[in-house]
Amino acid sequence: MRYAKYISAVLFASLLKVKAQDCDVVKNILKGYGYQINEAGNCCDYSLGDQYVVSCKDNSVTSLSVINNNNVNDIPDGVLQLNNLEKLDFSNCQITQFPYKLNALQNLKTLNLWNNKITDITNEISGLKSLENLDLSNNGVSALPDTIGQLSKLQTLTLNNNKLQQLPDSLYQLSELKTINLENNPNLRGNFKSFGNKVDTCNIKNTHLNVEQNDSCNRFITNTENSVAAAAQDAAEEASNKKKSSSTKTVLIILGIILFILLLLGLLYFLSKRSYQKKNTNPSASTERIMTDRDVGESSTEEINVKVDENEVQNKNIKGKNVVEEKVSGATSSSGTTNNTNSVSIDVKPLVK
Repeated sequence: MRYAKYISAVLFASLLKVKAQDCDVVKNILKGYGYQINEAGNCCDYSLGDQYVVSCKDNSVTSLSVINNNNVNDIPDGVLQLNNLEKLDFSNCQITQFPYKLNALQNLKTLNLWNNKITDITNEISGLKSLENLDLSNNGVSALPDTIGQLSKLQTLTLNNNKLQQLPDSLYQLSELKTINLENNPNLRGNFKSFGNKVDTCNIKNTHLNVEQNDSCNRFITNTENSVAAAAQDAAEEASNKKKSSSTKTVLIILGIILFILLLLGLLYFLSKRSYQKKNTNPSASTERIMTDRDVGESSTEEINVKVDENEVQNKNIKGKNVVEEKVSGATSSSGTTNNTNSVSIDVKPLVK
């Protein structure tokens, strides 16, 4: 019994010692930033509004938040002594480099670094093996490394208000991801693909991402919606709409084909009728033209014949007149002068055929 009490006392003292070690680290960190703290008090009760908060579990510091401090441009090395730290929040500070040294914290699950000055993320981020929640919003991050896909336990990735231009294919290897926020990355382009599992919420508002598969997320936030909307909220309704749309297109295509056939038949009928009318009209016109030409020819022939006959008559008349005159002249000569008083009058009439 006495040994049992001794062992319990030793264990309790060791726990207090671990807790004291964590508290000493926290006190030094906070004092280093100029905060006034109660050094005699329990560090797990430290909290000052929106500046710092400390939380403990099982006699260890498991959460540390130092926020809204423009004097913080890096995470202090003392944090690495908090072996059981699960959550670290250094938001709204002046940190310029991603703290890869945090890879030493094997239990770190949540890292919040929103509204800092971080611009580059390298492949070293893959060392955060236990990370489940990462917030890098409101920084100047322009690209994500390919090793981002090695954060196999990551569930929440917040990257809104950055300068991202494209997403690496390895991002879609995050099979445990539940929420991704890419809002307000106006230069972000490409296809938003499907993850290994269906993500609960995808915020791609104010980006130029094209959703490759609507079923990649249960809920989308896009430019066309003022609140979280379900892109695949009702898959059955979407399938029904697609089916209706397909049916409508089919009907329109059929109607178009029928209309085209009717127009084609109408055109063929018109051309056929026109051709038939031409065939019935042209022979009579040709006949009339031939007859007219024939009549003109006959008329011309008759006129020529008449003219020839008239010429023959005139020639005959002239010849007859000459013969008569010769006879009269001879008679006059033979009768002598005694017959001068007698006049001979001969009326020569033209011969008429």
